[in-house]
Amino acid sequence: MLKKIFINCFLIGWLLVLAIDSAPILGKWHQDLKDELDPYLDVTGLWIGGWQLFAPEPDKVNSYLSAEVRFADGKAAFIRSPQWRSMSASERFLNFRKAEYFDKIRLDNNASAWPALCEYWGKTTDHPDGLDIRAKEIILKRHWVVIPKPTPENLRQFPVPPKCNRDYIIYAKELNVVPSE
Repeated sequence: MLKKIFINCFLIGWLLVLAIDSAPILGKWHQDLKDELDPYLDVTGLWIGGWQLFAPEPDKVNSYLSAEVRFADGKAAFIRSPQWRSMSASERFLNFRKAEYFDKIRLDNNASAWPALCEYWGKTTDHPDGLDIRAKEIILKRHWVVIPKPTPENLRQFPVPPKCNRDYIIYAKELNVVPSE
């Protein structure tokens, strides 16, 4: 009996935490509650994040990162973050965290992580001809498209996404290359 009461109290408490964290802000008292819960949810990895897909202001930006990895012999390879639209449902499920990583790392306030991402892509990208030549330089680009507000005209074009309308080089790095002798 005591075990059942404990489980029910835990479930009620957890549902309250979910409701407080995931619902749109209802007032100052609600924001204060969220601010109190936030450190605990962050530490435990249970923070839900913004639900901008639906309300109050839907997310209107699709974005991705790409990189040009240049090798010492002048050849280049091109890579990009996961392409959500081309993934199957199971691939989306398995790669959700990876997609979230790239969605967050592209932001200016995460610029301190760009050098590490460039180093990783520089070390793990294969030469286009399969040669054992190390990467010399990497150019990281951020691309995004602002989704227009739905109108009768543009609704006819979907599900074809709009073309990228913003494309910026956000970071370039000379990689540590040992010169060949």
